[in-house]
Amino acid sequence: MPQPLNSNAGTDHGLDDRPQLATDGHGTWVAGWVSDDSLGGTLGSDLDLLTARSTDGGAIWTAPTALNANAASDAGADGAPAWSRMGTGPGVAVWESNDTLGGTLAGDHDILMAHSIDGGAHWSAPHALDPSAATDGRRDLAPALATDGPVCGTPSGRAWAACSVRMATS
Repeated sequence: MPQPLNSNAGTDHGLDDRPQLATDGHGTWVAGWVSDDSLGGTLGSDLDLLTARSTDGGAIWTAPTALNANAASDAGADGAPAWSRMGTGPGVAVWESNDTLGGTLAGDHDILMAHSIDGGAHWSAPHALDPSAATDGRRDLAPALATDGPVCGTPSGRAWAACSVRMATS
């Protein structure tokens, strides 16, 4: 019988939408989705990205937590997540958001990203993927990720080798 992945499914009244999964191929799975659930009042009522993790092939999942570290204080809507595989190297999550990241972005929709170097247990602070996001004025929407294997990058996650994440705008 199917079971809910998010352990608060029986009591939450929030939207749970756009689920995404990533795995390391060795039993660790990371799930992420868009939600307006406040997680018991710890988050606002705007859309945020929630995540849960399993290290036993999906039999047991952690309680949902916010992926974006600014979820408790941001006012922007986060949506349309995409995830990379969690194999060798950091895992990457990207999403669209109209949050200003504390005034560093203009508030138009931009593609934000975070990375995890421990299989999705912890995530970096979100930052804009496009270096011109603070001034571009474009509505960057619906990100997608494709890799040719492991995702490579600097420890800060701000620079990416040609083998990993490529950005395109239209």
